[in-house]
Amino acid sequence: MSVDVYYDTNGSCKDPRAAIAILAEVQRGYLVRHSFIQMWQGVALPPAASLDGASAILMMGTTTDLQNDLRWTVYYQMTAVNIPNDYLVIYYVRRPTTDRTKTVISIAPLQRYWGTHANGYNLGWRLLYPTGGGQQYNAGVSLNTLADQILPTVQGQTGWVRI
Repeated sequence: MSVDVYYDTNGSCKDPRAAIAILAEVQRGYLVRHSFIQMWQGVALPPAASLDGASAILMMGTTTDLQNDLRWTVYYQMTAVNIPNDYLVIYYVRRPTTDRTKTVISIAPLQRYWGTHANGYNLGWRLLYPTGGGQQYNAGVSLNTLADQILPTVQGQTGWVRI
């Protein structure tokens, strides 16, 4: 299983090419983890990750690897990502590599991370969740739902973002 995870606190991953460069560790100086639960290394794992500031969680891997990593996280009792006092948005891009296509997802608060005038669409991201255009305030996403219902919708799509 090969998953790359980065907790972006300064907006450096708004551009999908920058996000890929950071997650692939081409861009140096960023702390990339290789599983979701490693972001809490050395501290007790909370029942839910809370993005209450202007930050985002980014993940990159094959759809299957991302699903397995999220399921592993749930096994260790973290079950969701919550977005208090903002709208939940999950964007994605697909990255072609020499042997397979990887999915990059960004889970973030819409207004605090993306801003009111700029959003992921303007930078090349596609909306993964919520679908249908309805935004969800004070929302969260279950990691099981993300793994089993949301991520499979991108499987089979070709990649379109290269670094």
